[in-house]
Formats: sequence, C-alpha cells, structure tokens
Amino acid sequence: MEHESIILKESDERISLIDEYKKYDSSFFHPRYFSENENEQRKEIQQVSKKYYDILNNTDLQEILAGRKSLNVLSVEVITDLKELVDDYEYKHHSGLSKKYKTDDLFNAVGETTLTESQKDYISGRVTLHLYRLLQPKQYANLQYRKEFSEVALNNTVSAAFVKDWIAFVKTLRPENDYQGSKDLRSIRIEGEPVVYFWTIAPYLHDELKRLGNTASESMARIFKWVKKASETMSSDLDEAQFNHTSYHTYLPSSRFDYVLGYDERMPSHLLSRLLAKSVAEALHKEV
Repeated sequence: MEHESIILKESDERISLIDEYKKYDSSFFHPRYFSENENEQRKEIQQVSKKYYDILNNTDLQEILAGRKSLNVLSVEVITDLKELVDDYEYKHHSGLSKKYKTDDLFNAVGETTLTESQKDYISGRVTLHLYRLLQPKQYANLQYRKEFSEVALNNTVSAAFVKDWIAFVKTLRPENDYQGSKDLRSIRIEGEPVVYFWTIAPYLHDELKRLGNTASESMARIFKWVKKASETMSSDLDEAQFNHTSYHTYLPSSRFDYVLGYDERMPSHLLSRLLAKSVAEALHKEV
C-alpha cells in the first residue's frame, strides 16, 4: 500500500504540471510579422494563444505529462504545432550568448562564494552565461525595459533549481587540476547544435531525473557523466559532440535542433524541452 501511495503522489504531482502550463499568458506571444495594424496583431495573438490552449488540452499530452504514456504516442501534428509556436510566435532569448555577465555575477545572484579555483572551472566561461540566463532570464534579456514584460513576474522555478543544484554539485567535486572542468565539460562550453541542445533540455532533464527518484546530487552526477562521455567523443573544439540517447530528430519536424528556451517556463519551448528530456532522463536513470 505504501508503494501505491508513492506512485499516486507522483502521479498527482505530474498531473499538476499541465495546470502550470495552462497558467500561460497571451503576452508570451508576438505576431509572426509585426505591422502597424494593432487590431490584426491582437487578433493573431488571440488565435496563437487559443492554439496553445488546444495543445495543452490534448489527452495524450496530458497523459505523457502525468507519466502514464511515452512521448511516441503524441501525434506528429501536435509536435509540429508546438514547434511552430516556438519558432514563429514565442518571445525567447536570442541564440547568441550575451558576454556581459561574469562568474561573479552568477555567484552574487545565488549567494555563493566558497568554490575553489578548480571547482570554478566547471562554471566559468560560456557555462556561466548559460547558467545566468537560466537563473535570471529577466535581467539577462533586459526585459524590465520592455513593456510586454516590465511588470510580468516570470516563472523559472525549474531552471533556477537546476542552476543552484549544478553549483551545489560542483562544490562536492575534487578535480585533479584547475583545468579538469574545461576538459569534462568541453562538449557544452563551445558553440554548435549539441551545445544548444544540451542547455535547452538540461533543466528539464534534471527535473525529470528527480521525478524518477534521483536526489538532486544523483541527478547531477548522471548529467555530468553524460556530458563527460560526449566530451570524450571530441578530438578538438571544432568537433560536434555526440550525446547518447538523443531522440529529438525522431520527434521534431527538422532533423536539426534549432531552438532555445523562452523567458518563462509556461511557454511552448519549455513544454517541448520537457517532453524531449523525458526519454533521455529515462535512459540515464537506467544506467549504472
């Protein structure tokens, strides 16, 4: 009976996921093409918002989020419609990284000051920029100066937890030298499609691993091992890393991974990333 109650609790938590996505706001979307006709733009945004609402009410999607079905039951049309919202209508970060944030900015945001120099190598450089973007989306994108988001409270609970757990895990590492982090994380601190892929699904990979019963530390250990294996497939920084268990080419309309996360976790890009992360999490969870 105790085991059954645990499963029920987990199912209840997963069911609540769809309720969180349904709290999205129409301000998350922009018209495909901007024009001077505000009425037409407003109408288009209403249509886009309705389309997202219909996607969220898809029975198979709800069953997948509840943990009762696998992603392969979801129709191609739903994935295609979701990807269209991501590509053409959702406000999101630019694919290029802002260079203005430093490791100290990230540490100040999380109140961290105790890492050694060798541990900091797991957070420095481009890793800092990716982590800061996930932790502070509004500041990173200067959204406080844009009327659409100036007074909007963005939801980034999962992404913020990922960043804090990343730093907490790094504090447990005892690197062989000051450059071990650069070597181990080589695959995710350069440029290219695999890097975009990792940082776009990583918060949800971590969240899904925890939902499978891993502690935050255990989840991070699996993710770091996955990244290190991908780094070992590279002979130089010009190579594209090969991550195990990737399946996005199976589900996405394009064989290339070509999107980044939006500003808020209720946006379509975050939903799509959670869906894509689920199969990876299940595969990593089974590994010793």
